[in-house]
Amino acid sequence: MKRAILLASISCLSTQAFAEVIPYGFIKASFLRTENTSNDYKPFFADEDRTASKEFDDLPKSQISVKPSRLGFKIRGNSNTSGVIEFDFDGGDNSPGVVNSDKGILRTRILRVDQKLNDYSTVSIGKMFDNFLATIPHTYSVTMINLFQGNTGFITDALQYTYKKGAIDANLQFQTLGTDDYSVSTPIVSGRLKYKISDHTYGVAYKFGEANTEDASGSAESVSSSGAKAFYSTKLNSTDIKAEYYTGTNLGAITVGASIGNLSSSNVGSSSAATGGDDLKENGYLVSIKQNFDKLGIYGGYGVSEVTNEEDAISDGGKTKNSSVRFGTDYKVDEKLTVFAELTQLSTDYWSTAESKATEESGTFMDVGLLYRF
Repeated sequence: MKRAILLASISCLSTQAFAEVIPYGFIKASFLRTENTSNDYKPFFADEDRTASKEFDDLPKSQISVKPSRLGFKIRGNSNTSGVIEFDFDGGDNSPGVVNSDKGILRTRILRVDQKLNDYSTVSIGKMFDNFLATIPHTYSVTMINLFQGNTGFITDALQYTYKKGAIDANLQFQTLGTDDYSVSTPIVSGRLKYKISDHTYGVAYKFGEANTEDASGSAESVSSSGAKAFYSTKLNSTDIKAEYYTGTNLGAITVGASIGNLSSSNVGSSSAATGGDDLKENGYLVSIKQNFDKLGIYGGYGVSEVTNEEDAISDGGKTKNSSVRFGTDYKVDEKLTVFAELTQLSTDYWSTAESKATEESGTFMDVGLLYRF
């Protein structure tokens, strides 16, 4: 019923208030196989002991999935007003950053209205991408969020101002969280600046704010958080390169989909200044390279996210580091159809207070399939 009402609303908007509705999207169908990961479908971490049943945990898991497929509509009104509605089939929970649903039903990803102020400026409001999200590396795992893989976890509700002129592309967001664990009295401020010259793009981003958490409900203080990053991408002949570095404090409190590397987010409330503990500090980086040979592409990358003060801020069993190495290839069959195969090796460190060191687990994730764009 909800789907019928939503589609009817889109049709009504297209015939009454808007001049044009342009559908877009893709169908992604793939065979997935995982081993020693914390989630069968979207493995966030390497975790050998997931269920405490060794016989079950040691078995590789396989799945055929079309849930990351997307359907979107670009809605054009007059020369100054437009909008975007986009869905995937990755669950029924529309909360920001939710990626764990296995229901496989329609979910809202983007729901945004854009108002153009002049030739260079636009104001947008609605559900959109967090402008602090990663420089997405080459991958077809479009719903993973750990180590910058995919982007499902980096969707936020915000008011955004965008300025584009020549080589400059900048925007400023005022974000809310809307989650059960964290809330904000004053919207989170997040800014992003890109400068493109020739085939080179340089960028920086920064976000800061305070969030209230259930863990600190008895305290008058809130969790102070901030994050900064620098990123770069270029195209050298037939080679694409992307890289970035970030650092942050208590990022899990103000970044939807948990912290940027999804590390020890559950510790943010109990480890922050709001409850008398130490702040959770983290940093990380990624490098991704793709070589194109006409219709054939070969790509690879490496990324790391880690908590830098684990001994002071993380309790026994908390995740202190997540690293990932990926190799993949794709082939463009025609203008719309691409076949691909990629293999990701995950490595996760868990802090152990008793041993005063981190224990390491490793796991793998394979994704082979096709993607048809329309």
